[in-house]
Amino acid sequence: MHKKALVMAIGAALAVQGALAAKGGMAEDGPDSVIELYGKVYPEIVRPHGRNPTDIGTPVATFAAAPTGRSAIIERNEVESSNSRFGVRGQEKLGPNLRAIFQLETEFHVDSNNSRFAQRDSFVGLAHRNFGTVRLGRMDTPFKSYGDETSFLGISSGNFVSTSNVLRKPGFGTSSSSSFHLRRQNMVDYETPQFAGFQGEVQYSTDEADTASRRPHVWSGAVKWEGGPFTVSLAHEKHFDLFGGSRNVPTAMSNFTDASVRSRDKATQVMVKWNINKAHTVEADFIQKKYDENATVNGRFQSYKNNAYELIWAARWSNS
Repeated sequence: MHKKALVMAIGAALAVQGALAAKGGMAEDGPDSVIELYGKVYPEIVRPHGRNPTDIGTPVATFAAAPTGRSAIIERNEVESSNSRFGVRGQEKLGPNLRAIFQLETEFHVDSNNSRFAQRDSFVGLAHRNFGTVRLGRMDTPFKSYGDETSFLGISSGNFVSTSNVLRKPGFGTSSSSSFHLRRQNMVDYETPQFAGFQGEVQYSTDEADTASRRPHVWSGAVKWEGGPFTVSLAHEKHFDLFGGSRNVPTAMSNFTDASVRSRDKATQVMVKWNINKAHTVEADFIQKKYDENATVNGRFQSYKNNAYELIWAARWSNS
């Protein structure tokens, strides 16, 4: 099965700065209060096409159920708007080096009228010049944001041209519980200021679905160094009781309904990026993922390990 598409990806970065309400101002920082409107639009014309589907009942993998029906891909013309977004963010001076910050980012569907308000990165926080930034709300994990920077036209997920389903998922199942390319809610996030080219970030989030035997939550952290044309990052993330393995295998192999079983899934990634003369960018990524569950019943999911690699080149052929 494959998909053919004509993509008109127009990265229309709005970045419209508006409503600058200065109240005295700091010469080195600009106005005391700033509100900014921003966004990107990716309209697409898509024509999906599939052929030669796997026969019904054919075994395909140990961790995947055999197909029960024919391909659902129908050849037709579609208009999509994957990953288009619109947002408002701002800051308010609270002291010489301290500001209150906020952001509300909305998925923006140019092809329909079913956009949902502020379901993308949305948070409130405090930013200090010397001590870093604390945010509360919903946003990407450091594992997601500190790697895979040179994505196709700025699209790292939510589109068939993105690589996250290969890099940051195990390759079987459809549940996002196995993904290390997440936007987490109910989160507390701390990011350090930059120092000698280094910057780090750590984030804790919870599903707020604790039971007597389980406590689903996520820890994610990353550090990066930027010097000259190079950027290097290292990230690690752990999922507790999300069951990225069991929720992506056939029911007979799943431990998800067994209250005595716990899960600990983890991933580590390394990214190296090289900007060549500001016109070309080469990036290499390596990610190792491991899914573990303490199953006690034979035939149930216990462990799975997966390594993924990416080499990507982005080129700018003119200065315009």
